Amino acid sequence: MLFDNRGRIVDYNGAAIEALETSREEIHFSSFISFLTNRKKEKSLFAELESEDSIVDKELEVVTKKGNVKTFLVALNTIRDFHNDVVNYQVIFKDITKRNASQKLLLKTIIETQENERERIARDLHDGLGQTLAAIKLNLDAVKDKQALSEGESERIEHLIKVSTKQLREICFNALPNVLSELGLVEGIEELVTRTQSDKLTINFKYTNTFPKIYKSLEVAIYRIVQEFLNNSIKHSEAKQIEIALTENHDHIVLDLSDNGKGFVVKDMMIYSGQGLKNIKSRVNSFNGDLEITSEINQGTTFIVTFPVN
Repeated sequence: MLFDNRGRIVDYNGAAIEALETSREEIHFSSFISFLTNRKKEKSLFAELESEDSIVDKELEVVTKKGNVKTFLVALNTIRDFHNDVVNYQVIFKDITKRNASQKLLLKTIIETQENERERIARDLHDGLGQTLAAIKLNLDAVKDKQALSEGESERIEHLIKVSTKQLREICFNALPNVLSELGLVEGIEELVTRTQSDKLTINFKYTNTFPKIYKSLEVAIYRIVQEFLNNSIKHSEAKQIEIALTENHDHIVLDLSDNGKGFVVKDMMIYSGQGLKNIKSRVNSFNGDLEITSEINQGTTFIVTFPVN
């Protein structure tokens, strides 16, 4: 389709009418922006188009005249005359709604499979190796009473076993936190905050008392995102304070994560370009969520993650 510099659709073909589930009478001279779901995001798109003249492989969400939400893969081009003045803007789009739904389902399945595997490993470690270590300690106590070993040797071995038990407990916690499976998301994050904060790092966690009950896989996803953000802040940002907020807003769950660290240039994504951000994005996408990242040098970093409740 073509639209003019006032955003009015001035030309189109049958495929555009079919994809937007509209008619010639409705589409002609209607606003191109009126079909887009996120007006704020699309304003930046037009600013980019004015400076670059063309945009390729951009995903846009649209609402058809029948009210159906679709995802289009879009290419936009600026058409100019001989005087280099803008005549029209050309939009070429492909409906990728079904493809995206399949990808999100696949991502969700992969993440759920990973969590199930972590749960199995945690159970096996606890029930198997944990019991073995406990038995070793009991036997060692018996040997110590008989003075079969010197006191120094006995204490050294006992210390090693205590360290091994502590390591096992940490492995089990990282695989699947018991507090998350037994008490829920809020208590799980509170436990994570208690474990992470120190004299050099203050972490504040706020949540609404009316926070809705959500299914386990989404709870795990939110918990892992918080965990990843904390890890990144500790490793890279040199933050002294981290804020976590979990709220409900009009049938959406909003997770607000921020630190007062050294920040980074969002466009470059130098700090969060590794596997950590990929994991966060995968979890957000698999639950039809939205991730907004803001950061400035020496001004800290903020992640706002939004999930639909349903």
